[in-house]
Amino acid sequence: MRHCIFPTLAALVMLLAACEKQIDIDVDARQPEVVVRALGETGEPLAVRLTYSRPVFGTFYVPNGEGYFKEIADATVSLSVDGSPHSGVNVDGGNYTFAYQPQAGDHLVLSVAVPGHKTVTAEAVVPQIPAVSGIGVSHGTDQERGIRNNTIAFTLADPASSTDYYSVRLRCHETSIYTKYDADSNIVWTDTTRNEYYCDFKCTDYTVISSTGIDVIDPEDPDAANTYVGDEMLFSDANINGNQHQFKLEPYGYYEYEDYDNYYGYDTIERYMNSRDYYLEVSAISRDTYMYLQSVDAYDYDEVLALFSEPVQIHSNVSGGIGIFGIRTKVSFKLQLND
Repeated sequence: MRHCIFPTLAALVMLLAACEKQIDIDVDARQPEVVVRALGETGEPLAVRLTYSRPVFGTFYVPNGEGYFKEIADATVSLSVDGSPHSGVNVDGGNYTFAYQPQAGDHLVLSVAVPGHKTVTAEAVVPQIPAVSGIGVSHGTDQERGIRNNTIAFTLADPASSTDYYSVRLRCHETSIYTKYDADSNIVWTDTTRNEYYCDFKCTDYTVISSTGIDVIDPEDPDAANTYVGDEMLFSDANINGNQHQFKLEPYGYYEYEDYDNYYGYDTIERYMNSRDYYLEVSAISRDTYMYLQSVDAYDYDEVLALFSEPVQIHSNVSGGIGIFGIRTKVSFKLQLND
């Protein structure tokens, strides 16, 4: 007669524990890499920022008031523009600048030499000037909110001979003037501040939005998947290649002027005057710049970083290190927006 022996639960646990092997992984053992960030614009001196990478599980506390990422101040930064050499100058910390200003069609090769590290290189071709026409602003009324609104329209002519990538932004230059008067209307104090920022806007255009990789479904808004809302719309010419396409943007916020006077008793008046100038910016960008900005946007997007979601890999076009090197060719148009 054959006898079968069944181990008890305790014996089974001991057996499994005996087969366990502990492996320690030192995630901080990897040496820091050189990180390059050089996103330039045509008509502006090229700037480069250099830092060292930091381990994912490294400490966020850095003593002596330094930044989270250590800057590289002892690098030799050079640039080849269609074979012509240019040298970068260290401005402060990890910031370097060139006297060279990118021009459409230039072929650029960036080289960064850091003591103790292999030379880091990156290449970029400055995109051609985007063909933008038909810029206009129409004014209406948002019936739901009971306020006036603006619709910005422009037409982009995309070349058929290449795959192209674009960026659309709405930039604001704000000037605020504070003036204090005495009882005799004499100025006793004045101050002027200037601020520059990019405004949020909405674009409902499936032809363009469907090429951005954005796929947002809101059950309460059937148009959500066809609508972009943010301060920089990135898209490719996948659906408009070789065609002219009209865009319509609806900016958010307040426009024109917000002026008021504050009266303090009978002897002091404080006057505040505010004015804003708005500019439509349409830029042609390289595929690398497009992929980098899209990956950064995905990283910043809360739902992408939710628990158990896949990690986002930031796009890099740098050899020998990590980072991004790209130039945007921008055209800018001043707009008249009303409150």
